[in-house]
Amino acid sequence: SGSETLCSTSSGNTCINIKGSDTANCGACGYSCESGKPVNTTVKSCSTGACQYQCTTGLVNVSASSTATGIKCIDPKSDNTYCGATSSSSTGESCGSGKVCVDGKCVQNSCSGSETLCSTSSGNTCINIKGSDTANCGACGYSCESGKPVNTTVKSCSTGACQYQCTTGLVNVSASSTATGIKCIDPKSDNTYCGATSSSSTGESCGSGKVCVDGKCVQNSCSGSETLCSTSSGNTCINIKGSDTANCGACGYSCESGKPVNTTVKSCSTGTCQYQCTAGLVNVSASSTATGIKCIDPKSDNTYCGATSSSSTGESCGSGKVCVDGKCVQNSCSGSETLCSTSSGNTCINIKGSDTSNCGTCGYSCESGKPVNTTVKSCSTGACQYQCTTGLVNVSASSTATGIKCIDPKSDNTYCGATSSSSTGESCGSGKVCVDGKCVQNSCSGSETLCSTSSGNTCINIKGSDTANCGACGYSCESGKPVNTTVKGCATGVCQYECATGYENKGSGNTASTIQCVESVVCDAPRCILNGFCFTFDQMNLLEYTRKSILDPACVCFSGFIMNSNQECISVE
Repeated sequence: SGSETLCSTSSGNTCINIKGSDTANCGACGYSCESGKPVNTTVKSCSTGACQYQCTTGLVNVSASSTATGIKCIDPKSDNTYCGATSSSSTGESCGSGKVCVDGKCVQNSCSGSETLCSTSSGNTCINIKGSDTANCGACGYSCESGKPVNTTVKSCSTGACQYQCTTGLVNVSASSTATGIKCIDPKSDNTYCGATSSSSTGESCGSGKVCVDGKCVQNSCSGSETLCSTSSGNTCINIKGSDTANCGACGYSCESGKPVNTTVKSCSTGTCQYQCTAGLVNVSASSTATGIKCIDPKSDNTYCGATSSSSTGESCGSGKVCVDGKCVQNSCSGSETLCSTSSGNTCINIKGSDTSNCGTCGYSCESGKPVNTTVKSCSTGACQYQCTTGLVNVSASSTATGIKCIDPKSDNTYCGATSSSSTGESCGSGKVCVDGKCVQNSCSGSETLCSTSSGNTCINIKGSDTANCGACGYSCESGKPVNTTVKGCATGVCQYECATGYENKGSGNTASTIQCVESVVCDAPRCILNGFCFTFDQMNLLEYTRKSILDPACVCFSGFIMNSNQECISVE
């Protein structure tokens, strides 16, 4: 009825106003504005049965119409006719002769003299592409680097043609330096230009039977069964089909370089490397080559259990068995037990039980994973349990290696005075410290130092005269007393000592490191002293010694004798 039209749709006959705004039935049943969309546009609407379009982002419609046949979308940044346009009523500028639209503006499009107008990142630029600019050589934006031949570097740009030079060690044997003309060779190994130094001195062409080695043409053939090999000392004739393990089957092929795992080089036989298994392993193959040798451990290999050679390949352990020490043994357990390999062979162990030597895993000892400050308590359902060492307390509800937390309740500032995981003590706040399980003040005034004593924290001047706290809290001069001394005092925090009765100080001072107390020697006349020893009168006569004087007990020689370097008296005659 009315303005609607009967249209046939996928859901049956339907009344549609094709002169309305339906973009799927615009002007005709089933006509979609999307299907008739011009390039560079999107559907805007359907107006009184006519599809209306709009330009895609960045483009401008310079027409007063928005229909498919009327819309005209241009790029205002580059369109020479509508340069800088913003709408159908402001259609920009038409760039005249010698100009071009760049970024919405008409700019000059020609250069004077030998320069060429090039489009660059900074806009149109006049460049002499026939000059020496390697970034614009022969053409706008053509970089000599981009067209560089292999084994060359850019040399220059000459009259708009890129010039190249060979990389270090190579020589250009061509008269040309262009990309298509340059010819870089290695003068040490090139058979055609052997020993060349430049394009005018192109070296020697090695003839038949010769090869270029280090810039010289050398003989390239050997007699008999030998092969010419290039070595560090030059071309050498080697029998690569012989027994040389450094040139086995090919020049320079070392048997060591191709050695399979778990083998050592045995020999080179007729140009084929031969190998042997490392100690403890057995070759169960008839071959000793790199691809043929098969090294196994006869003590643990389930396929070749107990093998001794390639002709005695042992036993293949069947289902439910495993090779242990060269014998096939049972490899399964019943119930909750696990088969573990032990020093006495395969053993069935309940690793989820209470065995602290196999706790959770075969061979896992709780002792080996013990956290610091703990001892092993037990293994519970396969998990090691620990307890803190004497004097420490576990403040965690867990006793596992990762959960246990052992602290000293006498000194721990966080758990001061703790007795268990449910009674975790006191956390000492700022300016306090845990001493003997109690939070006490932790600072002193003046020159005193806070020391922990049997009666609690005490402020002590450790740089004073206290011999029980001399230089450090609790440091007793008595404990550091040198032998044969007694404590004299503490001076400015340093212990002072004096020699005990019967000893005298031979050192340089009275501190522990400078005092040196030696025993006082009493030697009455007529005896004498030498090297701290008091000689008797008989000894003195025997050794030609006499006492120096009544007051001086030092031993001297009799008249007619002198004392040598060994302090012995010898005759002057």
